[in-house]
Parts: sequence; structure tokens; C-alpha cells
Amino acid sequence: MTVVKGPDLRIGSPERELAREALQEHLDAERIDAAEFEQRLLDCQAARTRTALEQVFADLPDPHPRLTKPADDEDDEAAGVVSGMVALMLGVPVSIVMGFVYGAWWSLAVTVGITVLLVFVGQTWGGRQR
Repeated sequence: MTVVKGPDLRIGSPERELAREALQEHLDAERIDAAEFEQRLLDCQAARTRTALEQVFADLPDPHPRLTKPADDEDDEAAGVVSGMVALMLGVPVSIVMGFVYGAWWSLAVTVGITVLLVFVGQTWGGRQR
């Protein structure tokens, strides 16, 4: 199965409702007339993908419908946070034991530093994939 991301993702009723609200604002601002509003609304209802919906607004200034991110993008962003939490949960107890047994309290700073690095890399890496 092919996974589709980005502008060719299918849209549903919530995205079409956002588009209707944005079109209403353009009608209220007299950028489009009632006939054009109706035609663009029909185009929004016929749109099946993000690209098709965005085409309805191609010649209009903001507001445009604010389409939500796909769920897997949120998973990518959370990867750095999860890896940082795992590093803390495993590293802090080990660092405390090393501090008591060997007097190596610096290991706690290393654990926290690695956690910060993992969160930063996870956020940066996840952001570049989009």
C-alpha cells in the first residue's frame, strides 16, 4: 500500500467547513460576489484532496482554510521527546548509583545533557522531514 503525504492527502467535511468559513470572509469583504461564492463553494464540496481545495483559494489573499497536520507528523515530533524521556528514566537512576558508589556525580550532568541533545535532535530531524 502506498502512503500519500502532503498536498495529495484526501480531505473530509471538517476541511470543507473551514474552506466555507474562509470563503464567507471573502464574500463579507466583497472580494468575491455571491455567484462566485456559490461556484467556489461547489468547487470546495467537489474537492477530494488538499491540492484541489487549495486551488479554490489560489487567487485570493488570506484567509485560507487552515488545514490540520496529518497524525503521523505529530508522531515524528514526539519521537525526540520520547527518546529524551527514556534517556532520563534509564540514565538518572544509573547516574545516582554511580554518584553514591563511585563519587561520580558528573554522570548526572552527562545524562541530562544527552537527554537535551536527544530532544533537540528529535525535534530538528522531525521538522526537516516535512
